[in-house]
Amino acid sequence: MKLLANEIILEILLHFSVPDEFAELTTLSQLCRSSKRLQRLAQPILYRYIPDLNPEKRQLLFRTLLERPDLAQMVQFWDLQDCGIPRPELLSLVEAVRSKLRLSESMERKLVSDMQEEKEDLEVSLVLLLLPNLQVMEISCYYGPDNLKVGLVKEVKADQNRPCGHVHHLMHLQEVRIRHGDTELCTRLEPAGLLALPSVHSLRGWAVCWQDGEEKAEDEYPGVTLNLRHIDLSWSLCDSRALSRMLSRCPDLQSLQIDWGDATVGADDLDFCAFGTALRKYGRKLEKLDLDCRMAFCYEEGEATGRIGSLRKLVNLKDLALPQDILVGRVDDDNDNSDDDTESTASHSRILRLEEVLPTALEEVHFYSCQDDEKHLDDQILDIITSSKTKNLRRVTMEARESNFHHDVSGFGWSTWRRKNKVFVATKREFQRVPEKPSRSSFC
Repeated sequence: MKLLANEIILEILLHFSVPDEFAELTTLSQLCRSSKRLQRLAQPILYRYIPDLNPEKRQLLFRTLLERPDLAQMVQFWDLQDCGIPRPELLSLVEAVRSKLRLSESMERKLVSDMQEEKEDLEVSLVLLLLPNLQVMEISCYYGPDNLKVGLVKEVKADQNRPCGHVHHLMHLQEVRIRHGDTELCTRLEPAGLLALPSVHSLRGWAVCWQDGEEKAEDEYPGVTLNLRHIDLSWSLCDSRALSRMLSRCPDLQSLQIDWGDATVGADDLDFCAFGTALRKYGRKLEKLDLDCRMAFCYEEGEATGRIGSLRKLVNLKDLALPQDILVGRVDDDNDNSDDDTESTASHSRILRLEEVLPTALEEVHFYSCQDDEKHLDDQILDIITSSKTKNLRRVTMEARESNFHHDVSGFGWSTWRRKNKVFVATKREFQRVPEKPSRSSFC
C-alpha cells in the first residue's frame, strides 16, 4: 500500500460498492481525523451518504457544506425526514446559499419569494442547491405533496441553457424516494416538482398514491410528461384511472412495481379490465411489470372485478409478477362484460389460458397466488415452456401451492423443485439460482 499513490488507492476503493445506508459513520469520521492520507480515502465514503440527522446536527452539517464546497460535491445521497430546523436558522442558511452560489436571476427571485412566504419545500430547495452532485434524495411527507413541488424546478429547467461556466443545479438527481410520514393513510403524488426534473428517472414510494387520476389534474398539469423509467410503489394505492394517467405521463417507463397496502393506507376500487386496457394502450415499453394486490382491501374482500387479459401487445415485457386470477380471470366469475377492449372480451365466460395472454419476449413469470386445478395450470405451463411462441421463457415461479409440479420436464432441458409453498419450474441453467422476491426498496 505504501508504494501506491492516494489517487490510485482511492480509484481502487471506488470500484467497491458501499450500501446507501452505510452506518459506520463514526469509524469513518475517526479515520478522517487520524491522518491526511486516510482522510482523503475516507471522506468520499463518509460524505457520499447523509443519513437522517436530528435538527442540530443537520444545521451544523449545512454550515460545514457551505464553508467546504469540496465536501458538498461528494454528497450523492441525502435522507431528509422531518424538517426540524427552526425557521429563523433555516432562512439564514438559505440566505447564505443564495449569497454564495451563482444563481440565475429567475432562480434567485424564486428563492427570495419562497423565503418570504416560508414555503414548505424550503429545506428541500436548500439541499438541492447546496449539493451539485446529488443523485438520490429521500423525503418524508405528510398527506400533501407541498414539500415535493419545489417551485425552483421550473427555474432549473429553464436554466439548462445558461452560458457555459455557470453552475448547473439538480442536473445529477436521478432518483426520488418518498415516504409517507404517518402510520395511516398515504401521501399524494402529482406530476410536478422533483418528479418533473429531466434527470429524474426513478421514483420509489412508500404509502403513496398517484393523485393525478383526479379530473382536475389535466387542467393543472396539461400535457405534462415525465422522464421516469422506473416506478416502485410499496404499501401504496393505485386504481385504474391513476394507472392510466401514470403510464400516459411516463411514455418511456420500463419497469413498474406496485405493492398495495391494506385498509390502513386506504381502499381502491380495483377494476382489472381497466388495468389491462391502460397497459395495452400506454405500457408497451414496459420490460418489467409487478402487481401485488394481495393486501389490498378490495382484493381481500373479493370485490375486485375483471381481469387484465392479454399482454401480448407489451412486446418488450420480460419479467411479469402478479396473482394468477387478476391476469386470466377468477374461477367464480361466471361472466364479466365490463371490459370494452376488443382483444380481451373474447369469451369472458371462461378463464383465459396462459398462451392467450403472455407476450413472446417473456423470460420470467411469478404467480403470487394460484387458483383452479393445479394440474390444469401445470398443463398450461408445460404448453408454454415447449411452445416456440415463448421461446425466451426460462423460469416460472408459483406461490401458495399445495402440490408439486405434475410433469417431468427434464427432457426439455428444464428442472422443477419446491421450497416451502413455492414451486419453481426453470431451465437447468437457472436451477442453481433460486429466486426470492427482492425487497421493494432499500428504504422501506
